[in-house]
Amino acid sequence: MERYGLIFALVAAVVASGCASSTSDGQSSANYSEVTSDSEIGPNTTVVNYTDSGFEPSTVEIERGETVQFVDLSGRPMWVGSNNHPRHTKYDGSSTREHCENGDAVNESVFDQCSAGETYSFTFDKSGEFGYHNHQGPQDRGTVVVG
Repeated sequence: MERYGLIFALVAAVVASGCASSTSDGQSSANYSEVTSDSEIGPNTTVVNYTDSGFEPSTVEIERGETVQFVDLSGRPMWVGSNNHPRHTKYDGSSTREHCENGDAVNESVFDQCSAGETYSFTFDKSGEFGYHNHQGPQDRGTVVVG
């Protein structure tokens, strides 16, 4: 069993280090088919993996209107929530109680997963620096910088 954990960690490290490539015009393009096979990754999507070490990369820079997809590779529960823990009010000012109902977002423009899951995608329509954490393990944190 320990051998499988080591193999998984090595595969995750290789995938995380080789996810982006450059096109001939210098633009970055996504190549995430190995990370998530059950969902389609668009050209304006950045993937953040949640591993046993936390979010990788912990800071990403994107442009307004682009999407970040969080993928749980840890085997632990992942619930992406905007800071501050536990209210998740940083992105739009409303708390988890105000924007989540029965584990689902009642407003799709809120940066909060609303319940644990294997993947979570959010399109950032505001410029700024937005901290986030795993609501199930708030010591695991990251930042999305939106230009």
